[in-house]
Amino acid sequence: MTPCDYVGLVSGNDTPDKIEKSGWTVSRSEFVNAPIFEELPVTWECEFVRVTEEGNVLGRLVNVSANSRVLNEDGVISMEKFKPLVFDHATYDYLKVDGVVGKAFEEGKKLKYAIKKNSRRGLSSRGCFEKCKRIARRYANCAFSISANSVT
Repeated sequence: MTPCDYVGLVSGNDTPDKIEKSGWTVSRSEFVNAPIFEELPVTWECEFVRVTEEGNVLGRLVNVSANSRVLNEDGVISMEKFKPLVFDHATYDYLKVDGVVGKAFEEGKKLKYAIKKNSRRGLSSRGCFEKCKRIARRYANCAFSISANSVT
């Protein structure tokens, strides 16, 4: 994590040898004009698209490369092996991703079916909303950006 933070913190204009100072081994991407850091298990290779009016940088994902040590038996990235870090933009903390909390496209079905069931009972939209709000609170979580910066 420390070299990841260092490389993001230090400008290459001010410190041209920042990669050497980080201790990383660098190779060139075959898909974009960017380095690949061999010590990082997953690399998302993106092309620059544009900067929005708000100052956000938009890119297009061109390739994902992954070290075999983070792949499962089917050749898919295993989150248990990858152990990505999450960057919290509000607190500037790096956090660990720790285990499965639910299944995509399954968890929402609980709320979907509760709404459907209550609307069949003749509840108004407002009544259905109030009744289902308790269910929704159980499944409301914050979303974070996942960074491919885990280092084992």
